[in-house]
Amino acid sequence: MRQDVRGYPVDTESDAAITAFDTCIARFFEFRADAAEYADAAIAADPDCAMAQLLKGYLLMGAQSRKMLTVIQAHMDAAAAKGLDRRGQGWLAGLKALHGNDLAAASTAFYAHLAEWPVDLFILKQMQQQSLFWRGRSLDLRDSMLRVSHAWTEDLEGYGHYQGMLAFGYEEAGDYAAAERHGRASVARNPDDIWGIHSVAHVLEMQGRHAEGIQWINYPLDAWADRAPLARHIWWHRALFHWDSGDYEGALDLFDNAVYPGDSAAYIDIQNATALLWRLEMTGVDVGDRWEVMAGQAETILDDQLLAFTDTHIAAALNRTGRGEAVARHRQTLAERADGDGWGAKLTQDATLPLADAVQAYFNGDYARACDGFLGCMEDWSRVGGSHAQRDLYAQALIDSAVKAGRKPLAQALLAERGAQHAASKGVPYWRAQMAA
Repeated sequence: MRQDVRGYPVDTESDAAITAFDTCIARFFEFRADAAEYADAAIAADPDCAMAQLLKGYLLMGAQSRKMLTVIQAHMDAAAAKGLDRRGQGWLAGLKALHGNDLAAASTAFYAHLAEWPVDLFILKQMQQQSLFWRGRSLDLRDSMLRVSHAWTEDLEGYGHYQGMLAFGYEEAGDYAAAERHGRASVARNPDDIWGIHSVAHVLEMQGRHAEGIQWINYPLDAWADRAPLARHIWWHRALFHWDSGDYEGALDLFDNAVYPGDSAAYIDIQNATALLWRLEMTGVDVGDRWEVMAGQAETILDDQLLAFTDTHIAAALNRTGRGEAVARHRQTLAERADGDGWGAKLTQDATLPLADAVQAYFNGDYARACDGFLGCMEDWSRVGGSHAQRDLYAQALIDSAVKAGRKPLAQALLAERGAQHAASKGVPYWRAQMAA
């Protein structure tokens, strides 16, 4: 039995396996495209290493693809067949819950595991980024990091990554000063810490500090070429700063060259592209035919992907481009997922389907029904996951629907709220002008 870089047991006696195991996690935290290769190397060096099998399973789970579930199950079976120590049992419990699309159960498993293994950095990330983030558990994103803070010291390997996660948790919980402090500290420790950069970008977005945001993400376009798709998400944040500032050409230029430069079907790329194009169109910008390629890629994953948040963006892309057959198939898929009483079925019933229906009404030009739909599920928006900045798209769509439906009192109320919270955004005066026209 060897130990990893933080002193926790890994069931191998192979030097090559433990080196590859540690390297995989380090590359994973840097969002390197080759991280999975090191998990494969650990398995090749020691096929009996259960932790290496589980590590590969978690990496595959991150793709949020139903097509991967059989392969992930095989890795779980291989790990279980080897026999698992207590740490391995905790890893398996969390992965089983993710595999079964029960994110609440995954959080429970991760909390129990981290009480015993508080500096198990990889599982800490799985809890924050998978089971909590995709349930919209904003306060828990912070509290889960604080719960293990007693065990983290600056000399521990990976402390900067912990600090970046803590920063993101503080931001989603609304403590922007603490978030910015920890985020900037993580980047000062490692200027290449892309998650720390991301966490500070969230703070600047939520505080309307758009010019600072543009300067914060001031890198060459190829700065993170081997770290897609998160790199493209960082550029999405910069594009939002341009959009909020009224620099629509700047936002479109980033869309073409950094946010969605190809024909990706990765779920986060579909989210980013949809959210940026819809925002631009809601403020009167002609985006040309940019929806078409992306919507075609969205259609390829409508039966495959696992995230409710992605489903709402797929619905937008398909409806916006008039893909009626695909829209009907997607809605049928959601209806089938809603048939049951498990965690995922309940989420689909309460939030995903109502949001998808509101999106469909919006792009069909039935703004009154869209307005009612967005309002009707507003308290459940957070349950589909994503960050405050990402879910802000729904609030913007509600405002735009109210304005276009001629519901002036509601539009005035929503714009009063938005003006107070996003005073620097150019969207507010645009919608007010549209309402007055």
